[in-house]
Amino acid sequence: MMENNVSHINMAVIRGAVHAGTGNTALNKILACGNVPSIFNDLYKRYEKMVGEAIEKEAKASCKRAAILQRDLVIKNIEKLSDELPQEIVSDIYPHYIDLKASRLLVMVQDFVQG
Repeated sequence: MMENNVSHINMAVIRGAVHAGTGNTALNKILACGNVPSIFNDLYKRYEKMVGEAIEKEAKASCKRAAILQRDLVIKNIEKLSDELPQEIVSDIYPHYIDLKASRLLVMVQDFVQG
């Protein structure tokens, strides 16, 4: 099946090759063993570029999600520790926590993470 001049079969095969860490030569050797026509190098490179861009885009999105989750966990742990520790220790350890709480930035961050 083709969509926007992209073969889903070619895309899947090349995505598998990229995932396995093989290049065009190794892929063509495997295809030859199955009596399947080889893939020309420029076609392989074109699909490899598309696959690479998709992987990079997802990696960036994944890192962003992880950073937001990490920030949320840090804020929750700071809140928990701030509730359990004496106030003078809290102000020494987290000098900006009171400012965060007062400016309601903490609530805005939590709303952003949840929403």
